[in-house]
Amino acid sequence: MHVEAQARRSSNARRLILRTVVVVGVVGAALMAPRITIQALPAPPVASSFVLSFQDAGTATWETSPIEATATVAGISWEGDAPRRAWVRASEDGSEWTPWTELLVDAEHGPDPGTAEAAGARPASEPVYVGKAKWLQYRVEGAEPGRVKAEVVETAGRQLGVLERAALVVRGIRLSDAEPAGASPTAPTFVSREEWGAESCQPADPSAPAYITRVRIMFVHHTATANGYTEAEAPEVVRSVCAYHVFSLGWHDIAYNFLIDRFGNTYEGRAGGVTQAIYGGHTKGFNFYSSGVALIGEHTSSAPSPSAIESLEQLLAWKLDLSHADPTGSSTVMSLGSAIYPFGDMVTLPNIAGHRDAQATSCPGDACYVLLPSIRQAVEKRGGAKIYGGFPDIEPTPYRKDMVFHLGFTERMTWSFRLSHNVDGSTLVSDSGSGTAATITWNRKRQGSYVEPGWYPVELTAETTDGTTPRQVSTAVLVFRPPFVDDDGSIHEFSIEDIAEAGITVGCGGNRFCPDQAVTRGQMASFLTRALDLPASPDDWFDDDDNSVHDEAIDSIAEAGITKGFPNGTFRPDLAVTRGQMASFLARALDLPPSPDDWFDDDDNSVHDEAIDSIAEAGITKGFSDGTFRPEEPVTRAQMASFLDRGFLE
Repeated sequence: MHVEAQARRSSNARRLILRTVVVVGVVGAALMAPRITIQALPAPPVASSFVLSFQDAGTATWETSPIEATATVAGISWEGDAPRRAWVRASEDGSEWTPWTELLVDAEHGPDPGTAEAAGARPASEPVYVGKAKWLQYRVEGAEPGRVKAEVVETAGRQLGVLERAALVVRGIRLSDAEPAGASPTAPTFVSREEWGAESCQPADPSAPAYITRVRIMFVHHTATANGYTEAEAPEVVRSVCAYHVFSLGWHDIAYNFLIDRFGNTYEGRAGGVTQAIYGGHTKGFNFYSSGVALIGEHTSSAPSPSAIESLEQLLAWKLDLSHADPTGSSTVMSLGSAIYPFGDMVTLPNIAGHRDAQATSCPGDACYVLLPSIRQAVEKRGGAKIYGGFPDIEPTPYRKDMVFHLGFTERMTWSFRLSHNVDGSTLVSDSGSGTAATITWNRKRQGSYVEPGWYPVELTAETTDGTTPRQVSTAVLVFRPPFVDDDGSIHEFSIEDIAEAGITVGCGGNRFCPDQAVTRGQMASFLTRALDLPASPDDWFDDDDNSVHDEAIDSIAEAGITKGFPNGTFRPDLAVTRGQMASFLARALDLPPSPDDWFDDDDNSVHDEAIDSIAEAGITKGFSDGTFRPEEPVTRAQMASFLDRGFLE
């Protein structure tokens, strides 16, 4: 048996050598063929998560034993409250250890609240780059830690066999019939997603890129990873950050729209096209208005390199010019919910802002943040003459029907403005002049009548006294039935308008209502608190809502007896509300009596059966056209509007 086993191993080894020779032969032939290149494809990242066991280390600190785990980046996730502070250190041999590096547990990156991406997100720290570690050790500070997990991503391919590594080389063969097109003289040269290996960190079911109306603000971040990486290692850092965001945090893609390494290389971040306004996940509560760029490194006490600053200024100048935003100006936008700006707050932020301007975080580090004023001035001077504006800066509301365009120019220019009809191309507004600023107002009318909802083309061109023509504004403005741009045609549209006028909702940001999004339990609390005009509660009813923008509203409805939370004492503010739960909320809020009739057959086994019948008896719900109520389905924001309209306003 021993001889037979040895023979089998020898035979397997020969087959392995033969297959490897065949792979190498294919690669060699490819290298000799014309117009063929080899791209070194990155190894697929491997993300893992495991529960940590801590021992008391004294002075309110807790440590794990050294853990054998291959990792490129490492962090932690948790259930319940986050640790007060946390650290990780790494080793390649289990003997020589790096210094303890603090993990940011309150970095406030992430998708905007209420989005589909936020619904799948998990609470976790920011990642720390640990190179090619084989051992990790964690430390936390505060009370005895609860359920804390290690989140690690390995991108070095140390788990791959010989054939798997060779297969990556074969997959990297690329045919090319032409040289790549030259980049625009004003745009940076990007390390593309393909070049840094974004394919390897995409979710199994990737979503299509989401877009915003335009970029008003550029947020500057740092990745808070180590500064000592080499230029060859930088793409791996980007790839590992992407893998951590996707596999450990549950986001759709890497959070940042762009990244810049310490050598000045600029990387394409989130998918969708560098010239486009891509909906990122970098500054929770303000992604809908912005684009985010992260300097790869840690800049609390160490300033970014001159090469990184040079590339940052070039990127900011180019990207802001695409949307005609003044790099030294500011924008007023509505917060979609952050740690320092609750949902609905109107916030004025610099058009080149640090992450900390919008969130409770130290990002992008003191040594970087202090440079932002000089960076704004340097960006303004780049690229020659520019046009600022060309977009309606005050969106129409039920109380203001006009669109107001403020035009600005970096020097005296002769300009021409035209707004056209979206069907026949006829001119609706035309104006021209010269100077450094102008204001144009459109009442949204054509021949005395309001135009139909839709996108209407706008063009703004200008020329300086010496004949220079800056990038022209070529866009379209959305005319909609106030107050929201995205509910036109919805069967719930009039109810949405009613609850907006009553002050029950302010939408989901940017004049949107997001009618098809699911309502979270936290949002439901805020809707009911506004509808009933409930006072603040003197008590903190739940522990798991303390970081929620709906905390006060949740306590108010608990004080009023509208909610009892879950049996384990949690409220779960980010959980979607089912139609059955909505019925119970409304029945308690309105103090509805039981119904004498059983209105639906599909709710008989639901704990919310009686509440569903009560709101049906009161005329608040009609159910679906097939006679069902579907108590376990999530409630959409549009359905919620009709429930609230019928329950509180009719």
